[in-house]
Amino acid sequence: MSEPLILITVQSLKLLVAARYVREVLGERDWIPIPGTRPEIPGVIGWGRRAVAMLDLARVVPDLQPIRVGEKRPRLLLLQVADNHLAIPADSVSSIIDVERTDIGARTLSSFPLCRSEVHLDAQVLPLFEPMLLLEQAGAK
Repeated sequence: MSEPLILITVQSLKLLVAARYVREVLGERDWIPIPGTRPEIPGVIGWGRRAVAMLDLARVVPDLQPIRVGEKRPRLLLLQVADNHLAIPADSVSSIIDVERTDIGARTLSSFPLCRSEVHLDAQVLPLFEPMLLLEQAGAK
């Protein structure tokens, strides 16, 4: 059996996300900074009639340049996790990649904090982003 995944990049960071979470992939969008929020969620993106929390993955990984106010990234991934939405600005977003479930295992090599699993793909080991971990840390249900 296979698992449909999407590869996203932010600067030198490459990670995978389960396609089942993806609601929409958009081009670059303006975002609104929200003072006093968690560092990795510096603001919101307008989507339809909603304000959706924006996760800056560059703020989760050391040595990456966080997105600055007024800066945009070429792609925006909108995720739905349970009743919550999350927007992730990215430099690139792939089409769906079907990965054999045997190539997905427990995290052993990845230092990415928002994953429990990693994927062996094309001679690389990539983290499998779990947006629910972020929501759990934030206290969302």
